[in-house]
Amino acid sequence: MTKNNFVSSEDEIRHYARMEWDAAAPGWKKYGKDMLRWMAPVSDQLIRSTGITSGQTLLDVATGTGQPALTIAKIVGPNGKVIGVDLSPEMLEVAKNEAAYQGRTNVVFQVVKDESLSLFPDNTFDSVICRNGLMFMPDPVKALKAFLRVLKPERKPLSLSGVLLISHL
Repeated sequence: MTKNNFVSSEDEIRHYARMEWDAAAPGWKKYGKDMLRWMAPVSDQLIRSTGITSGQTLLDVATGTGQPALTIAKIVGPNGKVIGVDLSPEMLEVAKNEAAYQGRTNVVFQVVKDESLSLFPDNTFDSVICRNGLMFMPDPVKALKAFLRVLKPERKPLSLSGVLLISHL
């Protein structure tokens, strides 16, 4: 932080966000069932607007403790795959534990360093979902470009919540 206590770079913003989300992970674990219930209407709308079906490959950005990735894993079934990404290893640890508890083998969780999604090649996913994560990203335009880059060209369904909701770009 600078001498005025302002975060001055995108990397610093991500660093402090990671620290905050890591610290929040125990609370999200403790109140996970309540959080799932509270966020269900948003998740349900994202899933409906994206048109997710069996066998698809989907990316859940800013998945936190694994929702809606875990719900989507049920929809895409054993022939589909869901990858949930987040910058918080502690939140993802909760997600991994819940996936194991549910017996979900078609969902994986990975830490990302930023919103560029550089670990994924172009045209990888049938759908991208981001529930309430875009508003926390230091460069939301960079994030949106990355979301579109990793979508397969014939699909282009993208659903976001938080600041805005976009479907079927």
